[in-house]
Amino acid sequence: MITSEASPDATATPSMRTVTPDVEPTPVIDYDGKTKTVALGDVKVAATVEAPVIHLVVTASNTTERKLSYSIDVAVSNGETPVYTKTLDIRDIEPGLTKEKSREIDISGYTRTFGEPKVFINDVATSAE
Repeated sequence: MITSEASPDATATPSMRTVTPDVEPTPVIDYDGKTKTVALGDVKVAATVEAPVIHLVVTASNTTERKLSYSIDVAVSNGETPVYTKTLDIRDIEPGLTKEKSREIDISGYTRTFGEPKVFINDVATSAE
């Protein structure tokens, strides 16, 4: 974990926290039918394959006492090649609340049958306001 805060002489900037998983992929925490969910800290990513798309839902919770924003690097793979990599921003989460962002990923161009997606949270960065 990396933390940085402005020095007393510097212009006020929000504090920043970055969490990066170990070398291993983020562990699966839940299976619910076709949905696979992984988590890292206060972030959860759920992916559901319903050809020709993957429904992706990213959820972030604010367990601090200040308004918080997240920048979450997510990757989805079919086991051979990356299908989707994106940094999703979830902004202005009030203390004690949770927000989510969803995406649909078109997988119709992939020749391999998409059974169970491989879902990864590569990085999570937060900034407090």
